[in-house]
Amino acid sequence: MAIQSQFHKDMSKYEPPFIGSFTKRQLKMGIGMIPGMALIIAEAIFIQGISFWILSIITAILFLSYPVLVGLGKWTEIQKGIEFSVKYQERFYQSGQIRRYEKHEFIPKQEIKETDEF
Repeated sequence: MAIQSQFHKDMSKYEPPFIGSFTKRQLKMGIGMIPGMALIIAEAIFIQGISFWILSIITAILFLSYPVLVGLGKWTEIQKGIEFSVKYQERFYQSGQIRRYEKHEFIPKQEIKETDEF
């Protein structure tokens, strides 16, 4: 019989379906994208030419990036990165001179035994 490993799915990251095959986070992302998509459709109806493309890209960046980042789970990473760079500063601690260890420092002493009581 061959040696084999069996890996199970990490259940802490599993999101059960809420409605149909969509999770709560995916539904929240879809609902959050509705105003931005409606605005882009309105721009497509009323504006023609290259100005439509410029306005639609700006609208997509402003209105659609947040719901998509929240839906993908990347917003918390971005938020933590911004918070770290704003709130925390780099600190360097120096605890003295770093020295090299010799080989004999890792050899246990003869009078100390593992079976000794403390």
